[in-house]
Amino acid sequence: LSETPQSISVIGQEQMRDQGAQTVQEATRYVPGVFADPFGPDSRGDSTIIRGIAGTYFVDGLRATYGYSQSTVPIEPYALERVEVLRGPSSMLYGQAPTGGIINGVSKLPSEIPYREIVVEYGSFDFKQVKLDMTGKLTGDGKWLYRVVGVARDADTQVDFVENDRLMLAPSLTYRPTNDTSITVLGNFRDDHSGSTQ
Repeated sequence: LSETPQSISVIGQEQMRDQGAQTVQEATRYVPGVFADPFGPDSRGDSTIIRGIAGTYFVDGLRATYGYSQSTVPIEPYALERVEVLRGPSSMLYGQAPTGGIINGVSKLPSEIPYREIVVEYGSFDFKQVKLDMTGKLTGDGKWLYRVVGVARDADTQVDFVENDRLMLAPSLTYRPTNDTSITVLGNFRDDHSGSTQ
């Protein structure tokens, strides 16, 4: 990052956990030049303003948002390894992106280091959530790796009769026939039940 001649900020998994970020827009609250909650909380999508212009969201380098509100899908931050924020006109190098900047989420991928985590959360507005993250080797030689990330949420919002429910499963499988070659298949399945909180 120190050698890249652009204005970039990276929000790691630990920072998102420490902030208690439930959305990507909440994760970007401490990034300079970013107004993370311009329209308040809305379970239908994320929105940020970067250097005065609405930002665009990418996942693993592919554009994820087109337009506003009903044509967007919120990105689940628990399925991300990190969030990268590129500010300024260099964001236009990535295609049809605004000059203010872009936000790129990097998905969690399989690791040969075993890791297992189960998180149970409870909070305001009858917020109940269970999260799961498991990764490791499928075979002893480490040629096959797996990862399963899941979220199950049953929650209300500050607006009566508007839910913020989510079921998300992101399985991934990596095959490494040699040290120089790896093939990864990643899926992300979601079922959201929400509405306008504005």
